[in-house]
Amino acid sequence: MKRVKQYLKLHPLLCHWSARLLAIIYGLHATRYRLTKKFSCYIDNTVKVTGWSHVSIGHNTVVAAGSWLNVNVRKDIGPTLIIGANCFLGRNNFITVGKSVVIGDYCLTATNCAFIGSSHNIDNPNMPYISTGVNADSEIHIGANCFFGYGAMVLGSVSVGYGSVIGAGCIVLKDVPPLSVVIGNPGRVIKRYSFRHKDWISVNEYVEEPLLSEEEYVNNLRRDAGYHPLPISAARSTLGDV
Repeated sequence: MKRVKQYLKLHPLLCHWSARLLAIIYGLHATRYRLTKKFSCYIDNTVKVTGWSHVSIGHNTVVAAGSWLNVNVRKDIGPTLIIGANCFLGRNNFITVGKSVVIGDYCLTATNCAFIGSSHNIDNPNMPYISTGVNADSEIHIGANCFFGYGAMVLGSVSVGYGSVIGAGCIVLKDVPPLSVVIGNPGRVIKRYSFRHKDWISVNEYVEEPLLSEEEYVNNLRRDAGYHPLPISAARSTLGDV
């Protein structure tokens, strides 16, 4: 294999056409994974998935047109990208997985959201960055029932607590406690939800109170909301007008 790679480096046309052939082989192999998801969730035909065998998507979840789910390291057994049930991932979302990305049940993202858990190594600028490999140390955990506004981004090893709202254009660089409203770049918490007051309270006035565990919170969502029809028309690349 090493000799083949060395040979291809010296022959641009062979290099290009071998890459095209390999892409077709990979695509045909991955088709079976996409077919197994047809009956349990909606993944638009324009969604790009890299590393199907390491992706888990829950029932009644929608991944909208133009999105890319990218698992960089595909050596370990088992899923490293886990998307829960009853989720709606908006158009042109980008998820790139380092060590793992977990998105809880009932999460909602608008258009152009990104979850960046991996990036290309830049240690040696004398090599093309496309060939230097990626880092894969970051873990992203998004709690249940989080809402990400247009263009919101999570970058690096970050945990976002359940029930949180991430504002449009916000870049989240550090952990967010449950039931928070986050805005800005870098993202900062401006409100917390109080069960005592049954309202969102300014973070400056918020007094810590006992919170449900995420498991209890999800169980309550399942009890009160269950499964519900999602707006697939908003996710489709064809026949999506209403």
